This record gives sequence, structure tokens and C-alpha cells, in this order.
Amino acid sequence: MTVLYWLLSQTSLLGLRTAFDQIPVVVLVAAVLLHLLVFLLAGVRWWLLLRSVVHDIALLHVLPSYYLGIFFNNLLPSSMGGDAVRILHLRWSGMQTQTLIGSALVDRIVGLAAVLLMGMMAVLIARPGLVPQSLVAILAGLTLSAAVVLGLAWTPAAVRLLDRLASRYSETRIRRWFIEVAALGHAAASARRSVVAALLLSIALQSLVIAVYFLIARSLDIAAPLVSYFVIVPLVFIAASLPISLGGLGVREGALVGLLALIGVERHSAANLSIVYLVVMLAASLPGALVLLMPRKPAHSREVSSP
Repeated sequence: MTVLYWLLSQTSLLGLRTAFDQIPVVVLVAAVLLHLLVFLLAGVRWWLLLRSVVHDIALLHVLPSYYLGIFFNNLLPSSMGGDAVRILHLRWSGMQTQTLIGSALVDRIVGLAAVLLMGMMAVLIARPGLVPQSLVAILAGLTLSAAVVLGLAWTPAAVRLLDRLASRYSETRIRRWFIEVAALGHAAASARRSVVAALLLSIALQSLVIAVYFLIARSLDIAAPLVSYFVIVPLVFIAASLPISLGGLGVREGALVGLLALIGVERHSAANLSIVYLVVMLAASLPGALVLLMPRKPAHSREVSSP
């Protein structure tokens, strides 16, 4: 809330009204529709990963739960609150909790890998001096750390460790439960076609998010080049994922203002951009509330057993 208060201090109600008046209605509508597509593609991504460990589960069974989680992301800490909601919603349909948690973790990992990859590619193609070295260093450090952790997690040694732990704690309920989550998550991540498809979807949907930011920014006469958003938005995404505010509120906007300031964007303009984007994102998430009115149906699917 402190960050949100600071953010609002960078602009004014009159400035915000002027900002919204400056943006053509067609741009606002297009931004909301693009964000609706982002959420739908993200739901398809989770379905692809879930389908690798759950046989014959229908996309239309998964999408409502995912969209409900998107809606609750606005009300619960970071994006993890929404993850818990989508998991519980599908769990009530009869699916195994361990399977849902494992696939949701892989879903998050694939999304993170995509934004880091996009950020590093943007750094490589940007002209020298366009991206501040501080941003390059942060992005490179995060990418290297993620690569090391993921590389170790998906080695044959990690598989053997999971097998040994599963055998050792077969009679221990709680530890066995966590091992099953890890094993099922590993199974989802080992389905190469699904992971590659999910990664490509992640790149597509993150590109759409960047397009939304860019459309709004251009309407607000913010002249930052497109490639800079491919570096900044991944860092904003990571900041918003931290469980320190409801739905990343304030943190996401503060990170955007601070990062845009590094490339010369005035703080009041960046603050207006962040708030307009917030309104667009909230509008696109509202259909998730309608899922609460839908009857729940059993999944009718077969799950791959964990070790």
C-alpha cells in the first residue's frame, strides 16, 4: 500500500482523467480484448501441461477454473492466491490435488522462462546504450540463476533422488504428498512437446501484454522504443509475482514507473501508463467472476500415477 500511495502521489486525478481522455476508445477496447486473449492463451498453456499427466481432460473443463483464478488474483496476495483458487476449483471437480499443484508449478516456471528469454533476446537485439546496464545486469542475473536451478532440477540425478525419496517415505503421509507433487510436476515438465508448446504460447501471450503496454504508451505520447518494453515488462512481471501485496497491486505499477524512469520517461507519464494498464487488466479479468455462477462438473479423466 505504501508503494501504491507513492504511485498516486506521482500523478493527480486531473492528470489521470486527462490521460484517459487522451486515449482513443478504440485503443482501450483493443487493449482489453488483447488482454482477454492473453488470459485465454494462459489457460490453454496450463491445459497443455496438465494434459501431459492427466489423460483426456477437456480444455473447456480447465479454462473456467483458470479464469476464476485470474479474477481472484486481484483479491489475493500476488499470483499465488489465484493459483490456489484455480487448483481448488478443479479439485472440487474430483481431480487429484498433487497433480494440479505440480502442473501449476510447471506452468509458472514455463511462464518465467519465457519472459526471461524474451528479455535477454531484447537486450541482444537492442542498439548499444538503449537499455541501461543496470537493467541488463538484473535480467542477466535472474536468467542465469533460473537456468542453473532448472538445469539441476531436470537432471537424471534429480529423477533418481525423487525415486529414492518416494520409496523411503512411502509410509509417511505428508512427506509422501510433497514428493508426489514434485514427481508429477517433473512428469509434466518432461513432456517435451507440451513444454515446447507451452513455452511458445508464453512468448505469444507475453508479446501481447507488451503490445498492450505499447499501445497505451503511444496514446499517452510516451516515446520509449518497443524493444525497451521487452526488457522492462519481464522485470515488472517478476516484481508483481512477489507475495507482498494483493494481486501485485502497487508493486507492479511502482516497478514500471521506476524502470521507465531509467530510460528517460517522466514519472507522471509512467504512473499514468501503469494505472491505465491496471484498469485494462482488471476489466479483462472480470469475466472470471461469472465462473462462480457455473455448475461444477466432474473431470472424467485418467491421471498418470506418481512413483
